[in-house]
Amino acid sequence: LRSDHRCDDTFMGACSGDGVLSCSTVLGDTWATVLGLPLTVYAAAFFIVTLFYALLGLAVVLSSRIWAGLLDRSRGGQALALLSGLLGVATVLPALTGSWPVALVSGLLFGGVFLSVVASTTALVRHNLPPSQWAVGISAFTIVFAAGQIIGPTVVGFIADGPGGLARGLVFSAGALWLGALLAWRQRPLMPDAGS
Repeated sequence: LRSDHRCDDTFMGACSGDGVLSCSTVLGDTWATVLGLPLTVYAAAFFIVTLFYALLGLAVVLSSRIWAGLLDRSRGGQALALLSGLLGVATVLPALTGSWPVALVSGLLFGGVFLSVVASTTALVRHNLPPSQWAVGISAFTIVFAAGQIIGPTVVGFIADGPGGLARGLVFSAGALWLGALLAWRQRPLMPDAGS
């Protein structure tokens, strides 16, 4: 049995065809067979993927501690701006290079930031509205976030299906995050210490 999977030529570049098998070009092969692929390549590929997601998960777990001080101090949109900007960097890095270390940095940064972006909107509401209005404020952000979760992937999917592929989609996503960061940066506190 031959696989339709082709690995790219970058060192440790991950590849997949129909999603059944992932492999790595540790041995420099340009093709692989499902049954004949050396065990070391399978082991390396699974180790790399496992390491990547384990570190991403660890970054997610640590992110609340990393950003707690910023979220406590930021009364305006500055925390949301900083975190959105960093998420944009994490998003664009894989579009710039296929390097394994860069992909790892991107995953660590993404894991360490993405949930804190959502937390920053909650903190913004809590710092700027009286407790009786927190539910309304958080609901408004949730609705906007939900709409973005529908529109964003749809638009990026159309872009990624065109010339430039996924890299172009990632660049567009990063650009949207950076635009959001600029808009958030302009948000000043509505009421100093309203939720404290």
